Amino acid sequence: MRTNPEELIAAAHAGCFSMALAAAVQEAGHLPVSIDSHAKVKLEKHEQRFATASITLAPRVRVSGTDNSKFSARRGRCRTQLPPGSKALGAVASIQLDATPGQ
Repeated sequence: MRTNPEELIAAAHAGCFSMALAAAVQEAGHLPVSIDSHAKVKLEKHEQRFATASITLAPRVRVSGTDNSKFSARRGRCRTQLPPGSKALGAVASIQLDATPGQ
């Protein structure tokens, strides 16, 4: 199995989002136990070329000292304030977030 450039960009994007989420959790006074982020890339063919149609970020997070409602508030903040890596991907039609607390 080979990795294409779009997958590498998505992996870097997932790492950037993980760091931003960890900072937001720490800013709220909690300790992130683990953040395991994945990114799914959807490519679409337009005429004779492929383009990145969407990236879906899916971090799985475990945080000490908080419950799901507090985690949801942090997650929502990161959704509306995507990290700098997201801004660099301005040509991507859709960047989505699927964040749920980890087990």
